[in-house]
Amino acid sequence: KRQRQAHHLNVIYRDGAFKEAIRALKENQILGVIPDQDMDSVEGIFVNFFGRPAYTPIGPALFAILTGAPIISCFIVHSGRGHKIFVEGPLEFRLTGDRERDISEITQRYTNRIEGAIRRYPSEWVWFHKRWKTQPL
Repeated sequence: KRQRQAHHLNVIYRDGAFKEAIRALKENQILGVIPDQDMDSVEGIFVNFFGRPAYTPIGPALFAILTGAPIISCFIVHSGRGHKIFVEGPLEFRLTGDRERDISEITQRYTNRIEGAIRRYPSEWVWFHKRWKTQPL
């Protein structure tokens, strides 16, 4: 938290985070979300991740649907003594009006981007995290 605030980044905590995040996006602020972990304490759905169903947060999809904000993927990798940041253009998707279908499609698309980055730089991902902890019923 201290390091983020030292760089003038506002930290939003989970309690009341949804409303605060929506407000930030409507004010054209940048919202960073880390949706690559199995967090059963947030709303999610199962999408394909490395050929297996993985419980994945739907926050980014909901934020995009509700505010029209683009989803931009950013990945940081080690490079010598420092780091490189890779930024991918806006995620392409078309809203159908079927919210459940749209959330599923968008969540799968950003998960595909995460998987692609991990395939390119596997040593950079937090492999000790139990990504497939939550199982479908």
